[in-house]
Amino acid sequence: MIHKTRIGRIRGLLLVSVFFVAVASSAAGGGSTPEALMDAGHWKQVRAAAQKLAQEQPNSARSFYLMAQVKSAFADDAGALPLAQKAVALDGANSAYHLCLAEIYGDMAQHAGFFKQMGLARSFKTEADKAESLDPNNLDARFDLLQFYLDAPGVIGGGKDKAYAEATAIAQINAARGYSAQAQIAAHDKDTTKLLASWKASAQADPQRYETQIALANYYASDPQKNYDLAENYARAAIKIDPGRVGAYTILALTYATEQRWKELDAMLADAKQNDPDDFGPFYQAGRVLLTQNQQLPQAEQYFRTYLSQEPEAGQPPIASAHWRLAGVLAKEGRKPDAIAELQVALKLQPNFPQAKKDLQQLQ
Repeated sequence: MIHKTRIGRIRGLLLVSVFFVAVASSAAGGGSTPEALMDAGHWKQVRAAAQKLAQEQPNSARSFYLMAQVKSAFADDAGALPLAQKAVALDGANSAYHLCLAEIYGDMAQHAGFFKQMGLARSFKTEADKAESLDPNNLDARFDLLQFYLDAPGVIGGGKDKAYAEATAIAQINAARGYSAQAQIAAHDKDTTKLLASWKASAQADPQRYETQIALANYYASDPQKNYDLAENYARAAIKIDPGRVGAYTILALTYATEQRWKELDAMLADAKQNDPDDFGPFYQAGRVLLTQNQQLPQAEQYFRTYLSQEPEAGQPPIASAHWRLAGVLAKEGRKPDAIAELQVALKLQPNFPQAKKDLQQLQ
């Protein structure tokens, strides 16, 4: 599995799973450069910046690189691949460009058949190795390679000893990230004790690292733990670090909705909308919990309609999923024709949508 730090989400290389929720967050960053916006998950803004640069410098390696990142973020790896290849061809000495290409190969491998998957995995390894060799301090490349070593069979270069070596190298560069590397290995091994200890050590080494606070909030909000007080504490700590990222609000949406803390939920969602107006992901997650709990259905409907009022941010549920969820709310409210209409929209957007097909058949 590739830990796609720039995209702000986790996607697989060799079809392994994680056992805690991945929320949109990534390497710490600040400011308004495209790289900082990528780090914070503001992909709509990155897209605007990339399009502007493409007009100003249509044949620059950086322009191709940024557009490749944007297309990959919005799940268009087929469109991203030639752009990333062009960026590498124009500037083969840039570590970030090689890593971008590597991660696209890794994403493509997730959806490929076995033999093609092996070829794409090798292509990933070649480009990630090049990224690391060009810049040994490129921690994103090192984290991607660490996960590759954990997941890949030995015949194409995998091996846990190599993963441990990569984690050691990361720790020598940055102590907090070193503990994060240990957490990544613990997650792969499903060792929750080591996972928690590693994230806590990472937070102690760098208390201002946003994604460490998010990781701890995720841990405590997960089904095995359901310690919502601690999840809230860590999410609030993340908001203090950067109120403009959506990850902490998403965790709070899940927490407050689950605990039926309606006033706090609405106040938090208002803050989220103000601080990150491009990403309504917390509204979707709040609506999903209310739908599952069969609670506050009119409010759940409003949350889904808010989510549907604009294009989803990269990494968030697609529009078709929101129409399907909204149909579920409407069906529970006894509004069968409206529910059918929403399911029909969902299937028009995504014809191969098994849950929507099943629900439509039951309602008709």
